[in-house]
Amino acid sequence: MNAFGLSSYPFYMSMISAVLNIAGNILSVTVLKMGVVGIALSTLFAALVVDLFYVYKLKVCFKEMGILEYKVTFDLSIIKKISTYALPCSAQQLIMYIAGLVIAPLVNGINSSASAAYTVVQQIYNFSATIYQNSSKTLSNYTAQCVGAGKTEQLKKGVSVGTIQGIAFVSIPVLICMLFAKPVCAIFFPAGYEGEGLIYAIQFAQIYLPFIIFNVINNLFHSFYRGTASMKLLVLLTTTGAVARIVFSLIFIPAFGMQGMYIGWVLSWAVESILAIISFVSGIWKKDLPQHEYR
Repeated sequence: MNAFGLSSYPFYMSMISAVLNIAGNILSVTVLKMGVVGIALSTLFAALVVDLFYVYKLKVCFKEMGILEYKVTFDLSIIKKISTYALPCSAQQLIMYIAGLVIAPLVNGINSSASAAYTVVQQIYNFSATIYQNSSKTLSNYTAQCVGAGKTEQLKKGVSVGTIQGIAFVSIPVLICMLFAKPVCAIFFPAGYEGEGLIYAIQFAQIYLPFIIFNVINNLFHSFYRGTASMKLLVLLTTTGAVARIVFSLIFIPAFGMQGMYIGWVLSWAVESILAIISFVSGIWKKDLPQHEYR
């Protein structure tokens, strides 16, 4: 839908899915007394309904494009071409998750409060990141469309607008978390809890979360390089960030505890963003563009 320029449609589908999921959970647990099974079934039902809406919308789009009756055949060359995009993207996600798996035992080794805080911090980070990640997806589609149409002169404009948009969007949750750090973090702890875990979480929200702007840049260029088919560069950036996070964590966590984890995380964002910007300015990504001449 995003590739078709129908970015509002996924939003409506998410709203429908959320309403069906919540209503189904309440019905299955409080009325039908189905417990966890009921929650699982309501989630599947919500997904099924949304999938049917998507299939219908795709058929409408294909009809408008005049390709609804196009015969689908098995073509190994097309599968191979798609794999050149899909496999590096899968590798990118795998690399990021591996870094998280390596970091988790280091955090657990600090103390139980650090483990609890890390879970809360991840939730706060994920909430903030979701906002600018969806903005970055728009840049990926825009970039791919420009490349496909041979309008490569529009690419730099897309990056500029995407950067401004991403920073503007993420500023709102970051400011809320900074100004209201304690009540925001307290949501994830038992009522009245004032322990070390809460202190760790507040420190992240007030001091380290603002540096997420580095990751806004990283995610933006991840999307941009996907759009330009610079898959090797995409994997290189992700690997650099993941390795940097592991190395910095190994250095700083033993010395500074939870603060060391935060420092290592922020530094890894900074290292990757610097490499991403250098790669963009150098123009190394242009060699992966199709035969259209870059202007």
